[in-house]
Amino acid sequence: MVTSRLCILIMASSYNDITKNNIQPLKLAINHILSRASFISLDTEFTGLGGKDTRAPNMEDRYKNLCKLVKSHALVAFGLTAFERISDSSVPEVQEQWKTRYAAHNFSFLLSCQMEYTVSPSSLHFLVESGFDFNRQIKFGIPYYCGSAPLPPPAMQGTDIQQRALMTSMRNLFSHLLYVSRTRCVPIVIHNGLLDLMFLYHAFHADLPLELPAFTADLSEMFPGGIYDTKYVADYVTREHSSFLAYLFRKYEREQARRNHDAISYKDIDEHKDAGKEVYAGDILDKEKVNRRRCFVIDIKDRIPTPAVRTQLEELASDDVTTNATNNKTEDSSTNNDLSAAGRKHKRKGNDNKLYCEQYALHGFCRKNKMCGKSHDLDLILDIEEAAHHGKKRQRFDDRQIRDKDAYITTARDIEDRSAGNTQDIVMSSTKVVKDLQEQFSPSATVEIAMAWPSSSSYHSAHYDSYMTGYIFAHQLAEYGEVTMRDNHRNRLYLIAKDVPLRVERSQFAKTSKGHDEVKSKWVQ
Repeated sequence: MVTSRLCILIMASSYNDITKNNIQPLKLAINHILSRASFISLDTEFTGLGGKDTRAPNMEDRYKNLCKLVKSHALVAFGLTAFERISDSSVPEVQEQWKTRYAAHNFSFLLSCQMEYTVSPSSLHFLVESGFDFNRQIKFGIPYYCGSAPLPPPAMQGTDIQQRALMTSMRNLFSHLLYVSRTRCVPIVIHNGLLDLMFLYHAFHADLPLELPAFTADLSEMFPGGIYDTKYVADYVTREHSSFLAYLFRKYEREQARRNHDAISYKDIDEHKDAGKEVYAGDILDKEKVNRRRCFVIDIKDRIPTPAVRTQLEELASDDVTTNATNNKTEDSSTNNDLSAAGRKHKRKGNDNKLYCEQYALHGFCRKNKMCGKSHDLDLILDIEEAAHHGKKRQRFDDRQIRDKDAYITTARDIEDRSAGNTQDIVMSSTKVVKDLQEQFSPSATVEIAMAWPSSSSYHSAHYDSYMTGYIFAHQLAEYGEVTMRDNHRNRLYLIAKDVPLRVERSQFAKTSKGHDEVKSKWVQ
């Protein structure tokens, strides 16, 4: 059994921490994993979010202001998760297994821009508060140059071939990502990711186009498999009460846990029928309901074995078990009150009597941060919302017993253990995971694990945000189906305080940018 909080610890030990010390020996393995992906989710961390001008009502003005922000700031981390579909519950012969299975490989690329850039004090404060280590970023960050110049000016290049290869390593990896998307039409998944796409474009592709239509035309050629924005689907299609990243992930994780639990339980119906035992009509109806509402499980893969080079040993001392931070997925500050999604402007009465912080519950962000006197626990928030939805208070999963034994099943292995009834083995497996984690870190780090068990506020790091984004997308695929997602929700990017999304497409009057065309001329078909 793996709870969401234990999942954070598992992610801390299993994600691939890519730095300048190991990107070269791991690049072939990374490219191979990307080439097998069914979809790829992305997330970034950068040094500033900009002011009100980046939310200008006119989209051309907004784009130009965002370009100024991107060109003057820098990426410090890039999270990428490759999801490989192992089985598909929409296929009849697999549907009896009740679930779609994915394997997920998580990567966090620590980055170091080699050009001058601006930092926002508020963004730096948030990153540090969330555990991001700027000393480590300066020491181990992968160097890169922005725009159309992948290398420094000739006078500064020197003759070190290995250093030149290192400086272009991230650009080469991004180029392979585009190749995979181009040749296999692999979907790219983001969450409120317009700014993420702009930063990635400027850092690893070319200079940003001067006009918005050229930028969207470029994106349509770069990602022919489509770009899916999970925040757009949550706000405009599902009409969720809140749509910040951690809220959606926790809500869908709980829902998938229930579905998996029900699916396992109703397998007994077939066994009873085969044994000639009586089966009630209600049981059959319940089984059909479970069958229609497909569920999935995700197996988080271990980190790639690293060749014997200078890598993790010298970095473990500066690693934080609760991982790094992210700045742009705290979600949209208080300006989200302008959104057009149903119910977003609704003000509830009696907020002072609530146990949780409503500001955090709506936006995933609280200006008071740790000084807030109310809870930021997503489980508490979701429990209260579910109780209100059903018209009565719900016990927190039967006095927490279901939570501890059945509810938060995360990986394929856990599902199999639960179906076999190996509850004791599951608990022992969870204990072993914590023990293994403790053994990987120094004695002082072991104490930190025991003293600082991750809370719901720990959902922050580039790789974990990319994983949560992909998880949400997998849930949306299960809800609406691939055909509906592709035909109705592809290439629509969420825009803050706008009634309509940004369409990623090439219009009749728009041309692709010169910088993109130069890169495109070198593509391997």
